Amino acid sequence: TCEPTGNLVHRETIVPKGASFVGTPAYPDRDFLASRDTWFRPVNICDGFDGALYVVDMYRAVIEHPQFMPDELKERPDLWLGNDRGRIYRIVPADWQRPTAKPQLAQLASLELVKLLERPSCWWRETASRLLNERQDTSVVPALVELARSGATPQARVGALWVLRGMDALDAALVNAKLLDPHPRVREQAVVLSEPLLDADDAVRKRVSGLGMTEAAGEQPDERLRFQVALSLGGNNDPLTDEVLARIAVNGVDDVWTRRAVLTATPDHAARVLEKALRMGRRNRSENQLALVEELSHIVGARRNADEIAALLKLPLEGSIGVALVNGLAGGMRNTVRLSMFAETASKQHPELADYVKSWFEQAAAIAANAEQDFAARCEACDLLGQASYDMAAPVLLAIIDGDQSNDLRRRALAAFATERDERVGRALVERLAAQTPAMRSAIFDALLMNPERLTLLLDEIEAGRVRAGELGTLRANRIVEYRNSAIQQRAKKLLASAIPADRAKALADYQEVLTLKGDPRRGKEVFRKNCSTCHKLGDVGVDVGPSIAFVPKKTPEQMLVDILQPSKAIDNNYTSYSVVTTDGNAYTGIIAAETASSVTLKLPEGKVLSLLRTEIEELRSNGISLMPEGLERNVSKQDMADVISFVKNWRYLDSGVPASTVTGK
Repeated sequence: TCEPTGNLVHRETIVPKGASFVGTPAYPDRDFLASRDTWFRPVNICDGFDGALYVVDMYRAVIEHPQFMPDELKERPDLWLGNDRGRIYRIVPADWQRPTAKPQLAQLASLELVKLLERPSCWWRETASRLLNERQDTSVVPALVELARSGATPQARVGALWVLRGMDALDAALVNAKLLDPHPRVREQAVVLSEPLLDADDAVRKRVSGLGMTEAAGEQPDERLRFQVALSLGGNNDPLTDEVLARIAVNGVDDVWTRRAVLTATPDHAARVLEKALRMGRRNRSENQLALVEELSHIVGARRNADEIAALLKLPLEGSIGVALVNGLAGGMRNTVRLSMFAETASKQHPELADYVKSWFEQAAAIAANAEQDFAARCEACDLLGQASYDMAAPVLLAIIDGDQSNDLRRRALAAFATERDERVGRALVERLAAQTPAMRSAIFDALLMNPERLTLLLDEIEAGRVRAGELGTLRANRIVEYRNSAIQQRAKKLLASAIPADRAKALADYQEVLTLKGDPRRGKEVFRKNCSTCHKLGDVGVDVGPSIAFVPKKTPEQMLVDILQPSKAIDNNYTSYSVVTTDGNAYTGIIAAETASSVTLKLPEGKVLSLLRTEIEELRSNGISLMPEGLERNVSKQDMADVISFVKNWRYLDSGVPASTVTGK
């Protein structure tokens, strides 16, 4: 892959994993191709007919899409440097020999092109295949059929099959034969080519189905082939298809792409596939097994067919598998009706449904509250409790939110609690805001924005000064001021507009003159070093404590001036200042960099890091403001401000990498 901004070409070694692949760097300590010349901009790679690898080097001083550049940078003098240059590198093996002649494939007879499908180089095979498809010379069909049946390489056999398809000369007998090819990649392509035949040809359909059942027969499985069978059988209503898809789902449960292939194939018979999968006996409660059950039952729930749902709930399931099933059913119908209400409505047809659902809610509460249960099972149980009554769900979910559980489990419990429609939810969330860390505060804000009653409580907190409007962030603030409820909209506009202290508004108005001054980025570098480097880093200056400003150049000077003078106006919640008081009386102020069930890590100014056990913390409270201090202008003159803005926007270009011979005369 080309990395033009890094002046290199990277190579990964690709190996199969499941239905897809994983890559690892081919070399542990270097890249395939790299240059110290910062103008080296590799943008494309292709194979050549001669066995060489060709790399296209755009060769430019600046490589940037104009959409991502601020207007003032589009006029930089070095922006166009190199537009009269460029290279193509040819990379060859050590024993490479230059070909004596260029290929003239267009002049070859069609039968000669068929022979080229056996060449090891993909350039020759692909070019020959294209020319054969363009010519549509059906006189070579017998040769192509023979090559497809007995070609020496799998690439040749696959190539012949696809050329026959392009000539509309591929018959069911040949496809059926290739479904038994010794190479799995040929069988995989034969499955793709079989799709137009599946509805009409019983022999082809049964053979494709058999490829999905290979593990049942004790044959060596091929995960990519199994994946393709699931995709190709999608929509087929043969009763055998349900059994095949269920077996593919169970055997491929640990591969997310295989599960997705099964899901796309089962919109009308997900209940039958799920029931068969559950009866196959692999109930190991792994995270992926739970995911499969929930994904398939989600489709069943979305169909809201009482007969299908009742049949699944009657199955003798237990523990987390049952919770995952019921959770999926609830999730599938969530946008139209809650599971408990659906069970009551369907009680005339299936009177036992309501009891089944209540029983599963009780089991979910027991699993979620049990710290001995595995993480995946507790998460599933929390999700399901979001569909239970407040009185059943609240004690368990709030205990997890308030406890010393893992952060992921606490967020899962919070998300489930937020789906409750009881009016007590909003008050419970507001009461917990002050003591929460950034990720949880952010999630609570989102939960409070879900309906007007909760949003009113949040506005009360802002009005009382217990929550600062700047903590909400720009996106949430915009959502609130554009809220569909006119009363909330008007109140929000007033509260959020007054979030900027008067002195900050005055400072911004006073410093508008900065925008008319010419800044010097080199002087600005020293201003930055003196005033900003304790929390921000650009190039070799400063330390990373606050949010990265490496890409601030995309902002206009006007936006940057606002960010500097009103740092708490639209602060990212991950960079809100927190105050911590320890049990021995020490106080610290910083940004929460990490948190676990047992500890909190603070980033302090000047790059210092402090890790504290939760047992060492007496009080942890959000200050609701940026760690960046207000009033910076007291130490920075207007000219200094213009200089530092210029430095932040231009720091990448202070040490020019432009070759002297090219700069001359420019």
